[in-house]
Amino acid sequence: MVPEQHRKFIDDELALVREVWTRQGNTLAAMAVFIVEDKRIICELPAVHNDLTKNIVSIGLKDLVRNVMPDAVIMMTEAWIAPLDTSELMPKSHPKRREVIHVQIEFKTGEKYSGAAEITREGGKVNLGPWDIVISCELGGRFMDFYPPKRVH
Repeated sequence: MVPEQHRKFIDDELALVREVWTRQGNTLAAMAVFIVEDKRIICELPAVHNDLTKNIVSIGLKDLVRNVMPDAVIMMTEAWIAPLDTSELMPKSHPKRREVIHVQIEFKTGEKYSGAAEITREGGKVNLGPWDIVISCELGGRFMDFYPPKRVH
C-alpha cells in the first residue's frame, strides 16, 4: 500500500512515463530522472547488452545521485520479467516471460517503490497495461538503492 503522501507524486510520474512511451512510438528509451526541488534532470541511458555495461551504468547513476542528492530518482526501462523457478534461464529466454515497462522510484528520505506495466502485442496493436506498484524496500537489483546508505554515528 502506497502512503497517501507519495500517491499523487507516483501516479503523476507513472502517467508521464506512459505518455513518453506513447510519444516514442510504444517504446521507451531507458532513462533516469532526478527531481531537484521543482526541476527535472533527465538522463537518457545508453543501450546495455551485457552485465559489464549494466554494472558500469549502474555505478555511474549511483555516483551521480551521491553528487547531486536529488529529492527523488525515477529510473525507467523496458524489461523482460519471468517467474522465479528452478530453471537457470534468464527472463529474456524464459518461455513464461512478460515484457514490461519497469519504473523504480526512490526518495531521498528512504522510501522506495517499484512499478511495472505489461506490454502486450496482438494483431499489430501494442498496449500498455495498468501499473502494479509495490513498496520495494525488500527488493534488490543493480538499478535500485540509488542513495548512499545512511551512516550510523
